[in-house]
Amino acid sequence: MKHFVLNYLAFVLKTEIMRSPATPDHQDESHNFRTGKKEGLVRNVTSPTVRLRCPSPRRKKISNKLLFKWSNRARCSEAATAFETMATPIKSPTQKNMSPDSEVESHNFEPHHSEVWRIHERKRRQVEFIDPQSGRQRAFIRWMLTALLAILSEILCVVIIACTVELQALKFDTTLKIASHRKWYTSVAAFFLFLTFSLLFAVVAGVVTLLQPAVGGSGMAEVKSYLNGVNLPHVMHFNTLYGKAVGVIFAQASGLPLGFEGPIVSCCAILGSLFSQGKIWGLERRLSFEDFRNDKERRDFVACATAGGVAAAFGAPIGGVFFALEEGASFMTLKLTWRCFFCAIGTALTGYLLLSVLPPEFVNQLSFLDPFPNSGPLYEQKDLSIFAVMGVLGGLLGAAFNQMNRRLTVFRLAHVTTPRKKMLELMSLTTLMAVLSFGLPFAGRCRSRPQLDTTTGIYSYASTLRPFLCAGDDSYNELASLYLQSWDDSLRILFHLPMHLQSGEPVFSTAALLCFFCPYFFMAFMTFGASVPFGLFIPSLLSGAALGRVVGQALHPLGGFAEPGVYALVMASAVLGGMCRMTISLALILLEATGNMNLLLPLSISLFLSRWVGNAFNESIYHMHIHLRKIPFLEPQCPQEARVSDLRVCEIMATEPLCLHPVDQVGRIYELLAATAHHCFPLREDDCTVFGTISRDILCSLLFLKAFSGEKSESVLRDTSAAVVTPVLPYEKVEQFFPHFPSIATICLTESEKFSWIDLRPYCDTAPYLVTESTAVPRAYRLFRNLGLRHLLVISRNGHLSGILTRHDLEEEHLMASLAHSPMLLSRKVWKITKDALMRQEDGELDSYHSHESPSVSPSMP
Repeated sequence: MKHFVLNYLAFVLKTEIMRSPATPDHQDESHNFRTGKKEGLVRNVTSPTVRLRCPSPRRKKISNKLLFKWSNRARCSEAATAFETMATPIKSPTQKNMSPDSEVESHNFEPHHSEVWRIHERKRRQVEFIDPQSGRQRAFIRWMLTALLAILSEILCVVIIACTVELQALKFDTTLKIASHRKWYTSVAAFFLFLTFSLLFAVVAGVVTLLQPAVGGSGMAEVKSYLNGVNLPHVMHFNTLYGKAVGVIFAQASGLPLGFEGPIVSCCAILGSLFSQGKIWGLERRLSFEDFRNDKERRDFVACATAGGVAAAFGAPIGGVFFALEEGASFMTLKLTWRCFFCAIGTALTGYLLLSVLPPEFVNQLSFLDPFPNSGPLYEQKDLSIFAVMGVLGGLLGAAFNQMNRRLTVFRLAHVTTPRKKMLELMSLTTLMAVLSFGLPFAGRCRSRPQLDTTTGIYSYASTLRPFLCAGDDSYNELASLYLQSWDDSLRILFHLPMHLQSGEPVFSTAALLCFFCPYFFMAFMTFGASVPFGLFIPSLLSGAALGRVVGQALHPLGGFAEPGVYALVMASAVLGGMCRMTISLALILLEATGNMNLLLPLSISLFLSRWVGNAFNESIYHMHIHLRKIPFLEPQCPQEARVSDLRVCEIMATEPLCLHPVDQVGRIYELLAATAHHCFPLREDDCTVFGTISRDILCSLLFLKAFSGEKSESVLRDTSAAVVTPVLPYEKVEQFFPHFPSIATICLTESEKFSWIDLRPYCDTAPYLVTESTAVPRAYRLFRNLGLRHLLVISRNGHLSGILTRHDLEEEHLMASLAHSPMLLSRKVWKITKDALMRQEDGELDSYHSHESPSVSPSMP
């Protein structure tokens, strides 16, 4: 036992030797740069047992020895290859190895505090001081753009819903008209026509998604990531807006179990992003957008558009504001909250104005829920305990849905990768859903439909019941009324129809509801993640409503319980909350949609319980897909393991950063940009102190504009106290390319220009955020997320640059990998192993050690 402890301690010490940071003398010998990431530096290669960080021969020898001692041959070969790749100096642009996600960048919400930026801000403030009207004009343009954004968001939502309703009416009316003859050959013809419509609409949506991959999905994960500070490629483009609007129309009309609420919110967010740049109707040429052409203003417009999109899709402006607060922006201020509220109210006002000019039959389709009656109490006190149980059940169903969909998504990412396979999967799902939707009603029962007064509110819902395969219009088919119409109409029926329609039989039997819930829930989880635009709200609400109505109908004969529609609403909210884990915003959305304040308590109980139960098993469906796509999303809280383990930034940072001099040679800058994909380059003086930072975009702009001079004396140029030696471009000219800065591939330099020199001091950020090596990771995490940083420099106690932190370094996966090699954790492991061994020896479990003396362990060991 003693020898085992000593050997383990020796292994820990050797591992810690490898993990010690490189000395300043070795920082220029070999550059460890992170390929495929535009955030900073290459993450140090981490093997399953040891972490290689230093390029020195002695450490490399120790690393290889421990690798082959503690790892298997395959893992050692991979780590050794990665180590040799890291140790190779940069030679030419052909040596770079970009990863598929190399285009994923972070936003920089903090202004670039360079000298040219200060001059630009000083001039702008002087103009505002002399002419206050200029500042008011800028604010007026911002508010007018927000109002125009609200109007267009509602118009876009109405257009999408109108096109969807027309395609669905064409499909269902034509099919049911042929099937109404009640002949076997007419039923077969109706089925094949139904299948043809479904496949045609699904193929159109699939082709649009294949042409523009960013169109696929609900878009909620992308919007959340964008507002969190991640700039995903092609997400906020006009082609994505057009493709997602067209794709969701045809996908919804195909009959797949999906909704259009998520894509509508995503379309409105893209519209807000384009508005901030003046890309709509050529506004950039008519108005001044200089103050809006930055990441911060663009994020604010996207947040306002997200609130407006929720207000347009659900008719819930207050819920839209809280959705932007809870699920959207990570950097919300009071001013931004007021702008979101203004945009949401403007969207709702535009919707009310459109209701007065649209046909009455179309007005009912603009909202997925109708108001619940306020004539009396909808539930009793004893119903609250049933609502709590339904919240727990909804959380379990939501967690099961997320887990099954996660495994299916992993399978899709591994096997369904080519356009042919994606289209084949989509057509298979569409065919299966068409068979279920058209085939299951053949097993449904026909029930009599009594004559109702046309003035009653129930008549509008009872009139949508389908007389499929029934003797006449005075009867209806249970399953056809749920399957063979739009999912919004099916949801209204489950929510608003009472237990009975003037007859002793219920509107829907328990068997019919279960026969609808099981296949629909299964197809919803299979469809979520397919290559079409889709939404989660309608499928989750509809499946939960069917199950909730089963519970309500089972309790209704006992007397004194609420109507089945109330149970359907509570269960629907619980299932939706169990999938997406929203609480306040979802409660307000459903409350505004139903228009009854009495439902606040049941909705709150079900949503809170479904969230707590679901979080006990997995995360929300949106966050699950964010992590599966390897998006560097920063959660509101630092991972708990990093908070309790005293992890420090020196253990997670990228070391040996690639640095530039305040005055550097053009050729070296060009080769560095061509060979790497980093976005931030610290400027380091000869004594290793930090002068500032400069971004890749600014460097490319300077090279593209040829803001450099001829060959000069290097000794004079390296003097940072000397005057500027190259032409200084104004800030407006450097930032004129935002957001599409020149790439290094578009820059052509002659051999003589490569020997020129460029002064980076006027363009660098001389006030970057700095932390020391001993800073705790949770503190750096809060600083990084709350301020919306893109890079965070790490310095030593003497002020020398030690490393750099980026968003990728703060990901949970990287934190857990660094935590596995933390000195404190390793010490705890050694102490735990020693303590367990001694306890087993004292209990007589280690028979082989009975004849030996027990090893003495110092009680002061940590």
